[in-house]
Amino acid sequence: MNTKFLKPKPLPNTSHKNKTNLQYYPLINWLHYHRRATIHPVLACILTMIWSVIGGFAYGFVSFIPFPNTELGHGWLFYTGPLLQFLAQLLLLWLWWRGWLWLRYKKQHTTLPAQKMNHQGVPRSLSDHASTNTYLDIPRIHFFQRIGISPLARRPHQRWRLFCLGAALGVVSVSIPLWLLLFVYGTDAITLSVNTLSASWWLLLVFSLALFLFQSGVEEVINRGFLLPEIASRWGVTAGVLLNSGLFVLFHLSNPDLGWVPLLNIFFAGVLFSLLYLRFNSLWVSIGFHGLWNWTQASFYGFAVSGITMPVSILQAAVNPNQPDWLTGGSFGLEGSVLTCFVLLGVIAWLILSIRRRRQAIVSA
Repeated sequence: MNTKFLKPKPLPNTSHKNKTNLQYYPLINWLHYHRRATIHPVLACILTMIWSVIGGFAYGFVSFIPFPNTELGHGWLFYTGPLLQFLAQLLLLWLWWRGWLWLRYKKQHTTLPAQKMNHQGVPRSLSDHASTNTYLDIPRIHFFQRIGISPLARRPHQRWRLFCLGAALGVVSVSIPLWLLLFVYGTDAITLSVNTLSASWWLLLVFSLALFLFQSGVEEVINRGFLLPEIASRWGVTAGVLLNSGLFVLFHLSNPDLGWVPLLNIFFAGVLFSLLYLRFNSLWVSIGFHGLWNWTQASFYGFAVSGITMPVSILQAAVNPNQPDWLTGGSFGLEGSVLTCFVLLGVIAWLILSIRRRRQAIVSA
């Protein structure tokens, strides 16, 4: 086993202390080793907030789309707004990447071909004493590698398998609180009925699945693919997880019917998505979990998702207003239930144990 890059040496004139085992996370290790390939974490946080605000303005352009003034037309209009919002955020992220490359290459006046990485994401051609103080020592990576969609090292990467794993975990995890409520309280807490849908509504339902996957993908790319490595490469993995999860909560503060339990669950969800990314070194697991969590809750069971009610669903959930909101989630949806909090904590504990076992396996190999 090649171990010479297991402990990346901080760059000259930096006070960064590598308190975490960055070597287990290829992209974070790569950014830490090539400090000039990153921006300051504070600037990264500011950029994500700016992109979120501009995305909110892009949402307003939906009013210019001439959908028919019918219930079905309003349904299509409802889903098109978030599509424009997250398209704008993804475009801004890509423009940042192109601008960063332009500035980098303008300063260096040269480019290098891509170099083959080892399994820790460090170029194999570099030695222990290689200087990392110039851009010439930074190999090129493309946009999809930087945001965690493609692997950094050249190795097989089963994206579809990882996505399906995350999707299955998301469906089961969001269903457990509902099953517990029905098992313990029955219809005294929640009642479910089946909606009768025409072909046009089924088409809209399929579109909602595509939209939830796209929306979750963009959120994961920005929060976990971009922000988490930028913070973790300089301040450590723990800081990266906690700060990007805190910003994830900040981005949801405008949601209706927000309370302390929903805020706690959103934070734990951010931690969970981060740990999924760190455990599997891929965004596909967290995208599958996030997307199917939202779609199952909103478009299958018929709950509100983060306080927002969808125009179409296969089942229709009705929450008993006589039960406390902290138990059923109330008008915020299942994400507002304390049962969901326990489920998220359980998955987080499993992921932490899995990451530790993986570290031990790498060390003992």
